Amino acid sequence: MEADAREELRALRARAYGPGADIHEDPVARERLRELEALVQEQARDRADAASPPAAASAEPSKPEGEPDAGREPTSEEPAPEPRSPRRISAGWWAASVVAALAVGAGGAVAVTAVSQGAGGAQVIASLPPEPEVPWPRFLGAETGDSTSFREFYGLATVSAERSWGGPGSDRCLIVFQTVEADMVGSGSGYQWACGTRSFPPSVQFEVGSSNSLPDELRARFPAGTELQFTYVPSPRDDVDAPRIEITEIPPAEDVDAQD
Repeated sequence: MEADAREELRALRARAYGPGADIHEDPVARERLRELEALVQEQARDRADAASPPAAASAEPSKPEGEPDAGREPTSEEPAPEPRSPRRISAGWWAASVVAALAVGAGGAVAVTAVSQGAGGAQVIASLPPEPEVPWPRFLGAETGDSTSFREFYGLATVSAERSWGGPGSDRCLIVFQTVEADMVGSGSGYQWACGTRSFPPSVQFEVGSSNSLPDELRARFPAGTELQFTYVPSPRDDVDAPRIEITEIPPAEDVDAQD
């Protein structure tokens, strides 16, 4: 990416995620940011492909060890080659190679995420990128300059803000609420929030119930008893990557038992 484009991307990211973010009022700037972000990802993939050495082509196929030369009968002094045992693929490797289905919520498509199987059937099912069009909830008061909004997930919105919102002793806070209540002065269904520390990112977790105040589309997608966790994942490289929200699911106990 040329220097001018890098500088433009840096300025647009500041308008999207930095103090006094105003890119939500400029659709042209939002579209340009998406174009530059896509270009960065494409160039990163090209660099990764270029760094991978090509497989060396051999003039002749290699002969398996222990295989006699063609056209020569083995003598009685030569032991017969032992049959090779089939290669086994571990269950853990197989589970890690499965890809989660594309989750589609009311706010748009959620990024596809490779399933990482954990204890109790826990698996990461979605990764939510920043979404400037998701508004800061009015019932939390004035928006802080360091806040970030993320893509909607089945009627739930997620925003983050630094320690100034959660008080002293916290590093970054995470707030999960119903999207339809963003413009309300008070949240009728309630909201959940948590703050992290310097070493641990914030995470919000809850269990889906048949009578709790969660969006209908979320309860239609996840059966009662499902546990969900929203975890803030900071950007490892601020000049290239953006923070995201990883969503982990643990299915109801009876579903986990059935999988075992």
